[in-house]
Amino acid sequence: MKYIAPIFLVCSMGLFLASVALPAFCAGCTEREGQICYPYTGIFLLLCGWFGALATGWHAGLTWLANPLLIMAWILQIAWITTRFPTRAFVVLVVSFALSALAVIFSASFLLLHKIETNPLAGGFTELIHIRHLGYWLWFSSTIMMFVGNCIQMIVLAFNKSVCHGTK
Repeated sequence: MKYIAPIFLVCSMGLFLASVALPAFCAGCTEREGQICYPYTGIFLLLCGWFGALATGWHAGLTWLANPLLIMAWILQIAWITTRFPTRAFVVLVVSFALSALAVIFSASFLLLHKIETNPLAGGFTELIHIRHLGYWLWFSSTIMMFVGNCIQMIVLAFNKSVCHGTK
């Protein structure tokens, strides 16, 4: 029953690609001051976020780590879909499930942030996060989509094993 996994995998990848093209959040100036907030785009955060993960606080770093976790979960899901060895396939699926669960937790941790350090090369400025734009919500949905797909696939696999072994 491997037809479920590709649907969620493709949806997760599509949401991720859409999120990269859109603004993720606004930080900086307040609109009360008559200035417009600077939107941080998804592509900028994806390409430069690793530096922020190393140079700034641990919380922003955890949030960015959702990206490589999600990509590794995708790779393992593709390996699971294409494998012909059932014993190895289950291990690959479990690891993909764990990575996608961590990606959801790390991407959700951004909701706990109210301030973010920007421009660490120039000494760093702490700025308020004013709004989370569609790019963030699509990125967060991408991690959730991958996690839900892994959950459903594991339930289907467990049900098929219990039927095959006569435990149900």
